[in-house]
Amino acid sequence: MFASELHSVVSSYPSTRVTAIYVDSAVCNIEEMDMNDFKFTAKGGGGTCFRPGFKYISSEGLMPSCILYFTDGHCNTYPDTVEFPVMWIVARGGWHGHAQDFSPPFGEVSYIKNEN
Repeated sequence: MFASELHSVVSSYPSTRVTAIYVDSAVCNIEEMDMNDFKFTAKGGGGTCFRPGFKYISSEGLMPSCILYFTDGHCNTYPDTVEFPVMWIVARGGWHGHAQDFSPPFGEVSYIKNEN
């Protein structure tokens, strides 16, 4: 589901290069892609913490125009500060229904329908 959504974003902005950072309780994989070279190799397995991805962005000196954070909403650990606009893309229903109460301390939230 998230791969399909990300593919739509990359297809809608063909000159954009995307860095996908796969995070559970740590950064598990990083891929760069664009419309002509789309890949989605999700790695990780649970124990979600939102901090490692944001820490990686900061430590690597990345300057994203925005962050699209795909999540099931099952986490409540956030970084103290974020320097970039954030859009939380949440699977409606989430993992065991947690997404229905998802209210992060920053950013905008958008829900997508979970087909499962």
